[in-house]
Amino acid sequence: MAHRLMPPLSIEYRRLGLLPTCLGNEALRVSGDGEIRHRKNHRECETDQLWSEPWRLIGRLEQEHLADLWQAVAATESLAPLTALAEDEEDEEDGGYEELLIVEKESTRRYLMRDFARRPVLAEVARRLWDALARAKMVAGSTSVQAADGNGV
Repeated sequence: MAHRLMPPLSIEYRRLGLLPTCLGNEALRVSGDGEIRHRKNHRECETDQLWSEPWRLIGRLEQEHLADLWQAVAATESLAPLTALAEDEEDEEDGGYEELLIVEKESTRRYLMRDFARRPVLAEVARRLWDALARAKMVAGSTSVQAADGNGV
């Protein structure tokens, strides 16, 4: 596994719809220091916008869990970025897609797929991000966020 000298500045996971609406678009972001933010659209966006809701600060990830997340992110370093949907995914007009943005000091790596389950390394990063959000929500005493599998966290 690759060894990272410094963690990314942030990592962001997005679930976005392909329909002509932004309702339901959802994103999680963890900063390099462990700050966790979340947003999910509950109302329509302005034209050509992906988001109608601002980021909400949920909490901060504990150091040991942050290290686990960065270890999963480090495993993506060997993957070539995926900046567009694969040809076999483009033809589908409904549903949505997943996107992972890894922001580093000098670059941003972007992975875009219909379903991260096709790339287990990306699915693992997404799972750990949802786990981080679940931990932060439990500490904050709230359970209003839906996990990637649709279950409340």
